Amino acid sequence: MNSVSRPAPCELETDHYPFVTDVLPRFSDLDINAHVNNVSIANLFEEGRLKFALHYRKVTFNGLVECEEKVLIVSSLISYIGEVFYPDPVKEYLGIADIGSSSFTQTCLMTQYGRPVAHSRVTLVRAEGGQSKPLSDALRQSLSKLKVTWPV
Repeated sequence: MNSVSRPAPCELETDHYPFVTDVLPRFSDLDINAHVNNVSIANLFEEGRLKFALHYRKVTFNGLVECEEKVLIVSSLISYIGEVFYPDPVKEYLGIADIGSSSFTQTCLMTQYGRPVAHSRVTLVRAEGGQSKPLSDALRQSLSKLKVTWPV
């Protein structure tokens, strides 16, 4: 929603996101202060994005691996808002913020105990042979159904 590193206030409200999933931190995610470290937060977002991709592609993991329309992350921004604690799960709320001709941007809010703890924006581009390619109509339609609903 904005170009600075902090998410806009509406991005911290769970009711704007069309998809939600739980992700469990692992013991190995802890740092010396006994909370989940920032590198592990990125891994938790990755797990949420995988579940989201399986949902919007309507495939299993093997189907995703074999999919001919590959997308790659070209930009990733994480805002750390609060501490994440082991062993309790985090909830990740995901949606599509923008859809371009060959790329799309996902937005994800991570909460724990009902409080925002991190936010991520990731831009993915369809690539083939080292070149960007237009998104297929089928993928574009699937993504369109999962757009976030920001207030006007």
